[in-house]
Amino acid sequence: MKKLKLFLLTILILLLASCDMPSPKNPNDYLNSSGVSTWEELFKGYWSGLSDSYVFWNLDDKNGEWDDIYYEYLPKFQALGKINTNQMKDGILLLSDITKDLSDNHYYFEIVDSSKANGKYIFSPSKYKIIKENNPNLSSDEIIKLMYEGGDFSSYYPEDLLNEKAQTILNNTFKLPLVVSTPDPSNYPNIKFIEANGKIVNPKIQSRIEYNGQAVLYSNKYPNGSYIENNQVKSVNPLESFEAYFANGTAGPYYPLPDLNLDSKNTDFINSIFETWTLCLGTSYQEYLEAVNTNPITYKKKHSASINLYSLAGITKNNVSSVNNNYEGNTVYFLLSGFKLVEFISSSEDEISLYLGDFHDLKMDESATGLIIDLRGNGGGANIDRQLLFGDLFSSPFKFGYQINKIGIGRQEYSLPSPVYIYPEPSLYHNQYSSLASKPVAVITNIMTVSNGEVTTNMVKALEKGKQIGGKTLGGQGTLAYDSLVANAGQFSVGKYITTVYTPFAQILDANGVSHEGVGCIPDIPVEFDKAQFDLGHDLRLAAAFDYINQ
Repeated sequence: MKKLKLFLLTILILLLASCDMPSPKNPNDYLNSSGVSTWEELFKGYWSGLSDSYVFWNLDDKNGEWDDIYYEYLPKFQALGKINTNQMKDGILLLSDITKDLSDNHYYFEIVDSSKANGKYIFSPSKYKIIKENNPNLSSDEIIKLMYEGGDFSSYYPEDLLNEKAQTILNNTFKLPLVVSTPDPSNYPNIKFIEANGKIVNPKIQSRIEYNGQAVLYSNKYPNGSYIENNQVKSVNPLESFEAYFANGTAGPYYPLPDLNLDSKNTDFINSIFETWTLCLGTSYQEYLEAVNTNPITYKKKHSASINLYSLAGITKNNVSSVNNNYEGNTVYFLLSGFKLVEFISSSEDEISLYLGDFHDLKMDESATGLIIDLRGNGGGANIDRQLLFGDLFSSPFKFGYQINKIGIGRQEYSLPSPVYIYPEPSLYHNQYSSLASKPVAVITNIMTVSNGEVTTNMVKALEKGKQIGGKTLGGQGTLAYDSLVANAGQFSVGKYITTVYTPFAQILDANGVSHEGVGCIPDIPVEFDKAQFDLGHDLRLAAAFDYINQ
C-alpha cells in the first residue's frame, strides 16, 4: 500500500509539472513576434505578463486565484490552435473572461482583430463592471459578448455617466452654452462645423481660436474682453473696439462675454450667482481646405476648434440664495473637467498663469465660508496640476495618502507605503496661503470621477472638514506611465497580437491606508442623480454641497 501511495504521488507531481506554468519572467520577453503564433503561447504570455507586472495582486490574488485561472483556461486556449486574425472572437472572449473581474479600473487590453473596423479590439474591465452593476439581469457571458459586438451602450449605462460632466454642468447649471445647436453656417464663413448629435462648439468661441493648444479665458472682470499693452492686461471699453484689437493681434487673453450668448442664454444668469468668475477653455485647432469651385478648382481655408478642457472658478454672492437653488453666498467654487492645465502651458503660458492667479485670488478671500471642488466627469490627468491648483491651501506639506510599488516581479513583492503629499507652492503664489483648508471643503463626484480626480477626492477627505458629496467614483486610482522594465509593473505587450496592456505601475491608498481600487470612493453625503431636475437647471448634487458648506 505504501508503494502504491508513493506511485500515485509521483504521477500527481508529473501531471502538475506537465501543465508547464511559466516561471516568473519579465513580460517583455514575449515581445518577440516570432515567439507567439498560437493561442496557447499568447495566453501564457498574457498570463505571465500580468502575473509579473500587475500591481494589484494584493487585492486580486489573496488565495492563489491567478494560478487557478491558469490551470482552468490553459486547455481552452490550447484547443483554439493557431492564431488567425480573421477569427479572433473565441480567444478574445476567453481573454475578456479571465480579465473582467480585475480591480484595476484603468486597465484595458488591445488586441489585433481584422473583423473590427480599425483592425483592433479593446476590452475594459471597468466598462464591464459598470454594465454589470447597472444591468444585474445580464450574465457575465452576455455582457462580454455584447461588448465584443459593439454598438450603442447608452441604455446600459447609469444616467450620470452619460449626462453629468463639466460641459453639461456649465450649460445646464450655469447657462453657459459652450456647445450649441447648429446655427446658420453662412454667418460663420471661416468655420467648418463639426457636428455631434446636431450640436457644435459655440462658433463665436471657435472664431477666437488661432492655433492648436490655445487656452481662452472669459471673466466678468473683463466683460468686454481685454487687450495687451506693454505686457499688461487692460480692459476693453467700449465693447465695439474689441474686434479692432482682435484684428491687430493684441486682443485677449480674456474675450468678450457676448461670445457666450447663444441658444437663448446669456451671462446674466452666471453673473447673478457669482460675484467674480473666470472660465478657462483649453482648445485644439484643425485647419481644412474646402473646395468652392470645380472649374477651375479653388479652395477656401477654414478651421474648427474643439474644447478639451473646461474649468470655472468663482465666488458666490452674499445674496445668491434668493436667486436660485440655495447656492449660498461667499463660497469659492471650482469646476474642472480634467487635470490638463499643464498640457496648455507650453502654448498658452500667460493664459494658464492668469487663470491660476484668478483662482488663487478667490481662495485668498478671508470672508469665504468654504470651498467646493466639482470633479464630476473628471477623468484625471497630470499630478502636477493638483499641485498647481491646490499648493496654496497648505503652508507645509499635507499628507493625504500613500503609494506602494512593486519591488520585484513576484506578485506580492511590494514596497512599504510611501506618503503622498500636497506641497506648498511659495514661488508660484508669493508665499500667500489660503485658510480654506481649515474651513468646510466639499468635493462633488460621480461614476466618471477617476484617476487624479479620485486622488484629489482623497485629498479633500483627508481634511478635518472635508466631505465627498454626490455619487461614488469609478475606482481607478493607480499611478500611470512607466513600463514594467522600469518599475516591475505597468504597461506591456505580447507578441504582435496583444499590442497594449494598459495598467498602472503603482497603487494609491487613502490617508487611512485603504485602497479604493475597483470599488471607488464612497460619498459621505450621497445624492442620487436626477436627470429631469438637472436638465431644468436644478443641480441637486451642487445644492447639497452648498448645504454642507453653510450648515
